Amino acid sequence: MSIAYHACQISNWASGTTITATMPTNTNGDVLLMSVHASGVSPLPTITDPSGWTLLCTTTYSTSLTNKIYWRVASSEPGSYTVTVGGLNFGRATVVSISGADTTQPASAQYAGQGNASSASITAPTLGSWSSANGIDVGLFGTSSGSTNVTPPTNYTEPTGGDA
Repeated sequence: MSIAYHACQISNWASGTTITATMPTNTNGDVLLMSVHASGVSPLPTITDPSGWTLLCTTTYSTSLTNKIYWRVASSEPGSYTVTVGGLNFGRATVVSISGADTTQPASAQYAGQGNASSASITAPTLGSWSSANGIDVGLFGTSSGSTNVTPPTNYTEPTGGDA
């Protein structure tokens, strides 16, 4: 079975103490990737790891933006997961469903992006020698502004679902 993008669901902007991560269409055995980004005021927002999800990486930008990426294998998923966030001004979650991915080690590399506080761009590091010949590249981007859209990098396609 080849690896393929299945679906994506982007949550509504949230404030308060929780972000609701709505599940995209998925099939048992799909690999799910969830990106949760939270913007706050100093001190840095804290994201509590949701039960049943494995943390891939954490990235922080200055003192006001935290992003965490998780994965799990889909198995009779509920309609949504609630993620608890401390110090949240606003944030959102994006969940991507991928079919045919390795369910024991779905990610061969994780790279953190770079925050650009006074710029209209996000700098993602190059993937170096990693090749997607046997996989799929997934870019998960977040902003610290509840009204900012993200334009996908060259050669990436934004899935139906909105501005992640």
